[in-house]
Amino acid sequence: MFGVAHSFYLSVFAKSVGMGFLLGALYCAFMLLRRCGLRRTGAVIAEDILFFLLCAVFTFLFVFDVNAGKARFYIFAGEGIGLFSFYLLPGKTVAALAGGLFSRVGASLRGFREKIRKNKKKKTQKVLQEQ
Repeated sequence: MFGVAHSFYLSVFAKSVGMGFLLGALYCAFMLLRRCGLRRTGAVIAEDILFFLLCAVFTFLFVFDVNAGKARFYIFAGEGIGLFSFYLLPGKTVAALAGGLFSRVGASLRGFREKIRKNKKKKTQKVLQEQ
């Protein structure tokens, strides 16, 4: 009943879900770059174009390798399911952890920058008093 062809299609679908999961991880990496400070409109547009180009190339190579270049709907559906499942499972957790980490690092850097400014101001006042 469940023949060789069906098991092949099922294995390709499972691999495409895995590929979608990896594409979700790639998106998470781009999202972390954006949270680090790449928020300008031009940078975001370039980042999105690069992400979609990478996804297109990886999907093309995946379809070429796994299914002999025959694009099927279930492959793209599997990638979509994998990407969405990455977003729901570890993606939101990574985003929350990264957001907290980046805010703490940012606060530390702001405090460090403020100390440097105060130190520079004291040195300037000291030089002015000596004159």
